[in-house]
Amino acid sequence: MTGIINTSNNYRIADMPDIVLSLRYGYFKLTLDNISDNVEKTIGAYALGYFKRDYTFIVKRIWRSDSNVMGRLKKYCYDNDYNNCTHFRFDYYNSVKEAYYKVCDSYRSFH
Repeated sequence: MTGIINTSNNYRIADMPDIVLSLRYGYFKLTLDNISDNVEKTIGAYALGYFKRDYTFIVKRIWRSDSNVMGRLKKYCYDNDYNNCTHFRFDYYNSVKEAYYKVCDSYRSFH
């Protein structure tokens, strides 16, 4: 895992860290239709962000849902604090504990 640079609370990922690469689904444009069409109501973890002109994905948030990753992602479509997030990536997990540890691992990757 290399190339993570903190740039004023944004994380530029020069070489994608394991957490973002390990999320198997995406990158999808952050829209209600894309979420409804591609995401299930189950336990999951996700990354939100946007692409720079050089196609570098800038991660703004990595988090999890203990029961409904679809519903959690849909909330971001209405959240003004994340209005610069244009894309998401996600994965499903068999347990809340597994999703929790995935997010904990990603937090350590960024801090």
